[in-house]
Amino acid sequence: MNVFEILPIALQALSLNKVRSILTALGVVFGVAAVIAMLSIGEGARRESIEQVELLGANTILVRNSGEWEPRGSDGIVERDAVAIGTLGDVAAWSGLRRYADRIVTRHDKKLRAEVVATTPSYARVVDLGLDKGRYFDDEEHGRGAHVCIIGSNLKRGLFGFRNAIGEDIKVGDIYLIVIGVAEYRRVGKSRISGLKIPHYNNEIFIPLTLVDYFESARGRAGRPIECLDEIWIKVANSRKVVTTAQLLERMLARLHAGKDDFKIIVPQALLAQAQRTQRTFNIVMGAIAGISLLVGGIGIMNIMLATVLERRFEIGVRRAAGATERAVMLQFLLEAILISLVGCLVGILLGTIIAIAVAQYAGWRTAIGFFHVIIAVGVAAGVGIASGYYPALKAARTDPGEALRYE
Repeated sequence: MNVFEILPIALQALSLNKVRSILTALGVVFGVAAVIAMLSIGEGARRESIEQVELLGANTILVRNSGEWEPRGSDGIVERDAVAIGTLGDVAAWSGLRRYADRIVTRHDKKLRAEVVATTPSYARVVDLGLDKGRYFDDEEHGRGAHVCIIGSNLKRGLFGFRNAIGEDIKVGDIYLIVIGVAEYRRVGKSRISGLKIPHYNNEIFIPLTLVDYFESARGRAGRPIECLDEIWIKVANSRKVVTTAQLLERMLARLHAGKDDFKIIVPQALLAQAQRTQRTFNIVMGAIAGISLLVGGIGIMNIMLATVLERRFEIGVRRAAGATERAVMLQFLLEAILISLVGCLVGILLGTIIAIAVAQYAGWRTAIGFFHVIIAVGVAAGVGIASGYYPALKAARTDPGEALRYE
């Protein structure tokens, strides 16, 4: 008898003991569900981490002040630091900026809160700031302090709706600005990489750095020199030289600042690599837990199949006496174990998918279920079925027909 002839017999044997078969499959169900949920959460976290770094740029280095500016304290990073950074051979572009969070933006009767980013024309090249409409301000507008701005997609939608925003004016604090560009929408996920703050591009207003006096006086910091910066963004020409360039920057800035610890260097690429190493450790631990669940499920299948062989010794004796070979008997019991595992696997994939969707919905974590994850789950379940069913099937096949017929 071949597999297709034995398969209906195996299905019939399982259907005669539905409750036992279902309870036996539960170990595989929960194990596979844990594998699917773990892999989907891990893959979602990996993709989101990569996307967060891509928002800043894989070749980007950030230099930030380590504290707030004080009138009689350190100036922190300044424009001459940025100019010195620009002389390095591996630096393709740089941009200095200041940030002013939680500012009220007004358009007629509409008011929104936004972050103002005062920067230089090169900022668009450093972070690859795409524009949905309009243009970025140029060197001439930056030099004369033109009252122009580029707004994020959320601000455009909130202030103008579906109307064209280019050429219209908005009020930020006490200053009126003309909108000359609308930035492309950027997806900013909820998860964060430790040590890396992702800007909310969609709620930002980009203005020339030469307009900072309007915002410094509003914060009661009129004494802050215009050359003082909050951040310097650097774009490295070769992604393989990002880390070495960051090390060179640290030595150069330490010399320029006479050893003062008033700045910090952030390398998104290095933080991503660290986050991925942490994620791999998490995946290994969760995989081990899911593997234990599958192991317990496999032991349960083996236990039930051994009990089944003992209970069905008379049936085995009749089949052997009627001419069934050891191979046919072994194949039947092996198929029963594999079917239990595969049914458990299918239910486990469904349950794992539901868990992943629930996590994404209620916890706000990103999840991603791939075809490769399903293949892994099916392969593991089939392996568990074969491993747990082989010994009971072998024992059934080697049962002596005479002893089996005398069992009952």
